[in-house]
Order: sequence, then structure tokens, then C-alpha cells
Amino acid sequence: MSEYDDVISYLTRREYPEGLSKHEKRRLRERCESFSVTEGVLMHKGHKGKLARVVVDVQEKDRIVSTLHCSGVGGSHFGQSATIAKVTDRFWWKSVTFDVRDYVRRCQV
Repeated sequence: MSEYDDVISYLTRREYPEGLSKHEKRRLRERCESFSVTEGVLMHKGHKGKLARVVVDVQEKDRIVSTLHCSGVGGSHFGQSATIAKVTDRFWWKSVTFDVRDYVRRCQV
């Protein structure tokens, strides 16, 4: 179960999880304003309405950062800001900036 299951359920079916109070329902609706579902994929609405796919799996997050920072295809060991820009251009998760900075700091190359 993902931390975004309630968001997906509300956005696709306008259903609330069982047992939510009026206040919790309002908070869920407010949270959903930052997201949309496109062809079954949860997307985050970023700056100026730009959509980025929400990533929820830890291994996928690590693979994305590694690929866009290190690989010959995605990166050439760019710094923190450039790597953050590359990642957030297509993907989003709560701690994306922290995770990318931490990865680049630990990069041995």
C-alpha cells in the first residue's frame, strides 16, 4: 500500500477512505489539488502546472538519481542543481531535493 493510495482513490473515483472525519476529508481534498491521474499514472503538478510522474518506490528513486547523475546517457556527474533539475523535470517525490543532494555529495567521482 502506497502513501498515495488515498489520493489516487479520491482523484479517480471521488471516494474517501472509511472513517475519515470532516476535517480529514478536507485535508485530503487540499492535498489532491497538487496531483492528477493521467492514464492511470499519478502525476504531481509543479511550478506553472508542469506535470511530473510521482515516484513512490525507494529502489526506483535511487535508480533514477543514479542514472541522471552518473550514466553516459543521462548524466556526466553534474552538480547538485543540475541533477535536481534533470530529475524534477520528469519525476517527483517528497524528498527529491534532499535525496539528490545527498547522492551527489556521496558520489565518489
